[in-house]
Amino acid sequence: YGAIIPALIILKVMLQKLILGRMAKFLDITPIKALFSVYTVTLCAAPSTELSDLDTIRSNLIDSFMAYTWSLPESSDTEDALNKSAWIIVLREILRLTKQSPYTLTSGICLLTELLPIPLPHTVRQ
Repeated sequence: YGAIIPALIILKVMLQKLILGRMAKFLDITPIKALFSVYTVTLCAAPSTELSDLDTIRSNLIDSFMAYTWSLPESSDTEDALNKSAWIIVLREILRLTKQSPYTLTSGICLLTELLPIPLPHTVRQ
């Protein structure tokens, strides 16, 4: 894991700087598939692996995904503006990757539980 941790830290900082600089105009989700794949691998790591390294990798991955929440549009009043935000596009991509293969189902659900607020906000219709 010697090369993965510094690479993830660099990617996380680059994403954060880009998103802060471009805000709602930043819609590039290119790294999501690679980040999702690395997250899947961390869940499949052998029990003998350094747990602190895995925790560091996972926390950097989660921080990289969460950086996309910063790019929500200021006028998020309309549903259309929210649907075009980078965060919603990232969530759609994660759901697509989760459904893509049987082995990604568990990692996708684990990732979504890390990213989404608990308890999930929901409304009850009568």
